[in-house]
Amino acid sequence: TRSFHVTGVQTCALPIYNLSYFNLVLESEATKPVFFLTEKTVKPLLIGQPFVIYACQGFLQHLKTLGFRTFGELWDESYDQIRHWRIRAKAVAELCVKLRDFDWLANQDQLQEICQYNQKHINNLTWLATQEFHSFETTIESIAVEINKNVR
Repeated sequence: TRSFHVTGVQTCALPIYNLSYFNLVLESEATKPVFFLTEKTVKPLLIGQPFVIYACQGFLQHLKTLGFRTFGELWDESYDQIRHWRIRAKAVAELCVKLRDFDWLANQDQLQEICQYNQKHINNLTWLATQEFHSFETTIESIAVEINKNVR
């Protein structure tokens, strides 16, 4: 079992998360160059769990731009820069296989440091939620305009 535990989040099945060393996040959009942060990525950030994310090219870099830390100092995250989604998916799968042999205990302090940093950072990002809400609102408004044009 893991040597560090996820606590304090009521919307997660914590016993299941605590059996896992990392969270493999499969984001909604991985084939188009669109950074869209969803609850799939937010969850490991909130609960303080290491992650590998399959998403659009450059997704991890976008997270870093928002001030988050990823695990590139512990394992190879070069998959994030692979342009073709199928090749990127294969690289993510290969990384997950390699992580079976990763020394989680020896790296426990560094993993916890990154996870705790991300937890604290996301809890201080109310502006991000506001920005995402406004982006969503703008998208809905543009869809409504298009629908109204087609109805007439």
